[in-house]
Amino acid sequence: MAKNYYEDGKTMDWSNSTGTDYKSGDPVPVGAVTGVAHEDIPDGSAGVLHMCGVWVLPKNGADTWDRGEKLYLIPETGLVTNAADDGAGGDPYPVAGIAWVSINPADSECRVRLEY
Repeated sequence: MAKNYYEDGKTMDWSNSTGTDYKSGDPVPVGAVTGVAHEDIPDGSAGVLHMCGVWVLPKNGADTWDRGEKLYLIPETGLVTNAADDGAGGDPYPVAGIAWVSINPADSECRVRLEY
């Protein structure tokens, strides 16, 4: 094995200092990317985030997209969108991953492949 190998990157140890309690399965913004909480991670505690795999996550409103599109997490709501930002010139949203399946306007959930 190469001497500079660190880990496989499938999970990330994470300390929650966001002021928000995250439940198991919640999407969690981490800088420019998104993880999914393995277990409940209350504010002020530490836990593990999944950083790859396909996850069922809540979708933003009537957004639609096709399989393979890049998706983003709206940190304030925990919803997935295909818009890179809010359009108001603020910071870009963290990347959630890619769409695993196409989505219709009436869908409330989506399948997201993390790690992209």
